[in-house]
Amino acid sequence: MAHIQLIVTGDLEKLALALNRVTVFTQANINFIKPQYKMESFTSGDVSKIPPKPQRKDGNIDKLAAALVAEINLSQPPDMVIVIDDLEIANFHQPELVASGFHDAVDWYIQNYNWASQRTRQTRIERLRERCSFHLLVPMVEAYFFGEVPDALNRAGAVLQSSVSGMDVENFAVKNDHDYLKAPKGTSFWAKNPNDRVQHPKRYLDYLCCSDVNLNRASRYRETKGGVKALEKINWDSILLDNSPYLAYLRSLFDDISNRFNLTNPYPGVCAPVTDCGTGISNILRNI
Repeated sequence: MAHIQLIVTGDLEKLALALNRVTVFTQANINFIKPQYKMESFTSGDVSKIPPKPQRKDGNIDKLAAALVAEINLSQPPDMVIVIDDLEIANFHQPELVASGFHDAVDWYIQNYNWASQRTRQTRIERLRERCSFHLLVPMVEAYFFGEVPDALNRAGAVLQSSVSGMDVENFAVKNDHDYLKAPKGTSFWAKNPNDRVQHPKRYLDYLCCSDVNLNRASRYRETKGGVKALEKINWDSILLDNSPYLAYLRSLFDDISNRFNLTNPYPGVCAPVTDCGTGISNILRNI
C-alpha cells in the first residue's frame, strides 16, 4: 500500500478532503493519510507583499515549508506529500508568484537547515523532487461545490438556487443573481464586503444558505458542518468529467498523483502550467 500525506491550510480540508473517493486511487491501494493538524495559509493576503528571506522573520509560508520538509525527513517518509492551499481572491491574478514564493521558501529552508551531513541533505533534496508537490484550490475549496450543482450545495446547507452552473468554477463569477450582488452591506459574512461578492464562492454559498444581510447564526454556512457534509461526499466524476475543458488546477493535482504512481489519470485534460507536474532543473518539488 502506498501512503500520501496531505498538508492543508483549512479546517474543512483537514476534516473532509476526500481524495480517496477517486476509484483509480482506491483500486491502486493508495491510502490518503488524514491530516492531523492544519497549517496557517500564506495566501490570505497579497503574496507580493511578503518580503524575501532572509529579510523576513519566519511566517506562515516558512512554517508550511518546514512542515513539508519534516515529512520527508522521517526515517520512513510517506510515498508522497502534497501541500494544498487556496489561491484566494487576493492572489487570483498572480498564481505564478504564489508558487514561486513557496518554491523559494522550501529551497531556503533546505539550504539553511542544520543537516547531519551533506549526504543527508542531498537525500532529502532528492526526496522532495521525487515525492513532494504543491497544489492550489482555486480560488478556494468551496468553488468546487458549484461544480456539483445542486447536490454539493444542498449538502452544504443551501436553501436558495444557485445562478452559477455550467462554468469553469476556478474562474468563479456570480453574474446574474442581482439580489445577492445589489444587497446592502451587512453583518452577515456574505454581506460584509460588497466589493468581492462577484468572485467569492464562500460568500455566495453563505448567501444561498441564508440571504439575511444581518447575522443569523443558526442558518449560516459553516465549514466544519455544511462544508464537511459537502466535501466528504464530493463527486469528483460529476465535477471533472462533466466539465472537460475546465478546472485546470484540480486536474493538475490528479495528474500529479497519477504520474507519481504510474496510473492512468482519471481526469485527463489541460493542466494549469503553474502547478503541472514537471522535471525542470529549477524544481525543488515535483511540480514547482
